[in-house]
Amino acid sequence: MAADEAPSDAELVRRSRAGDAEAFGALVARHEPGVRRVARSWTPTAADADDLAQTAFLKAWQDLARLEDPSRFRPWIFRIVLNAARDSHRRSLLRPFHAARAIEGADPPDGRDPSRAAAAAETTAALEAAIAGLPEELREALSLHVGEGMRHAEIAEIAGVNEATVRWRLFQARRILREMLGTLLDQP
Repeated sequence: MAADEAPSDAELVRRSRAGDAEAFGALVARHEPGVRRVARSWTPTAADADDLAQTAFLKAWQDLARLEDPSRFRPWIFRIVLNAARDSHRRSLLRPFHAARAIEGADPPDGRDPSRAAAAAETTAALEAAIAGLPEELREALSLHVGEGMRHAEIAEIAGVNEATVRWRLFQARRILREMLGTLLDQP
């Protein structure tokens, strides 16, 4: 490995298993933004997403010896955060998603016309509320594919389903969103 080349996930997992906390810290730094985005799609606040992400990384640290293939850390950590999100959601520990959070305290960005900024915020809020209203498995697939740019095969591995099921879930999620949002998506 070249001096300026970052170590692979597999190398960082091996070093972490040997007790190198800095190696695990590098894994956290590498994957934390995506884990937080996925957690955020399940939670009403950024603070709740932070808590969920922290829970996922703590579980990963505790169960690192159980990871069979160190090169598969990324799908493994996403599976952990999704499971933690599902558990929290089912236990109703997190309050329901509230679409208004998208516009709370929002100032018009970039000096834009306040009415256009308000319309954009309303559109964003409606889209977030519609996504939050999707069935769990559809929201997961959409979040991982669109939000994290994951391929169908990677999502299938995380969800424990085949790729055809992932494609179907994405198709259904988009169909439902089009029905829920109607002409809102067609506006300039």
